[in-house]
Amino acid sequence: MKNILILIPIFGFVILFIACNQQTTSINPPQPAELYEKYKNSVAFVKNEFYYTVEAKNGTTYYYSPSTKNLFYTSDINVEDILSLGSGTGFYISNKGTLIANRHVVEPYPENFKDDFLLIKNLMARLEYELHSINDTLQTIQDIVNTIDTLEDNIPVILPTNIIQTIQTILPTKFSNNLLFESTKSILNEYLISSYNEIFTSKLKIEKFLSKFSDLFDSNPSFLTPVYVNHSIKILNNESNDLNSDTQECRIIKISQDEDVDLALIKTIHQPTNTFNRTIFDFTEHNPNIKNNSISNIKSDLANPVGIDDEVYIIGFNKGLEIGLNTNGLHAQLTKGNISQKPNGVHVLYTIPILSGSSGSPVIDKWGNLVAVNFAGIGSQGFNLGIPVYKLYEFLNGKLDI
Repeated sequence: MKNILILIPIFGFVILFIACNQQTTSINPPQPAELYEKYKNSVAFVKNEFYYTVEAKNGTTYYYSPSTKNLFYTSDINVEDILSLGSGTGFYISNKGTLIANRHVVEPYPENFKDDFLLIKNLMARLEYELHSINDTLQTIQDIVNTIDTLEDNIPVILPTNIIQTIQTILPTKFSNNLLFESTKSILNEYLISSYNEIFTSKLKIEKFLSKFSDLFDSNPSFLTPVYVNHSIKILNNESNDLNSDTQECRIIKISQDEDVDLALIKTIHQPTNTFNRTIFDFTEHNPNIKNNSISNIKSDLANPVGIDDEVYIIGFNKGLEIGLNTNGLHAQLTKGNISQKPNGVHVLYTIPILSGSSGSPVIDKWGNLVAVNFAGIGSQGFNLGIPVYKLYEFLNGKLDI
């Protein structure tokens, strides 16, 4: 009995030692710089070139390009000259050149179409009003020329005061010099006819413009349907130095049809020959302190990977090439924040500061676990939204090596 009593504190000490030893061997999460090094080659800059076709009520086809100056174009325009540009970030989910991006980057919805339509239609209304004014000016010039022809050939020609005032009113720039009114009839009429021809040329241009777009803007915008046309989708990998030779063309593989799931799957047309030691984003648990008993090795809490105030990071291309491109090539940025709201199953809200161009960026936790796909900002106060990782899992049917 005495021996047993002696052994009890010994066993207690051993158990305490093991427990303490287990605590001291807990692995710490990687530093942000380590996360960046691990995933920096896993993201790519995505560039989209596109436009829309619009069929008017009589069947005439027009082009709508929302990020260009003129917005609407006719069929005689060179499509290469009217491309709209969109950009974002994509991240690799396989070494076969497959990336996840946002739907609104690779297939943007023409949300400003009606506003742009009304903007140009109002411009046309102003041009029509200006056309009436031009016609009145041309008629006035013609009447003055005819009147001057009836005057005597005095040198200088003697003009009635009302005609001088009219000429200076309708042609203030050309007839600002009063010496012109002290010339001959022929010289004065030469200036007037020259002005008439210039104004008449402007009139023809306006009439041509109005005629070309009359079919479109006579239509009701509510019954017009812009049809998206993808011209090209290209990616540029992080740390690329040559924007031309390093650019890879992609095709769209899949677009989410769920309004709340802003996701797209794209793939390079040519199989990558160099993966640049790329770390592929997956659904597994990267915290070595958590044992995953799942046979599939999928993170067990995929539906709830983060909680309030958890640290999260985004790796992406804020402002696209504007910030990312410098003298040393293209470089993504790592930005940090915290989960600011309990995830609602539809969106993940976090306080990571981002700019346009980061759409489609992976959102990871401090262990490098993929927790969301960035897709939208809320105002300018640093609150941003991501698509939960399990929604991506469902979108891909659990398959990554595509």
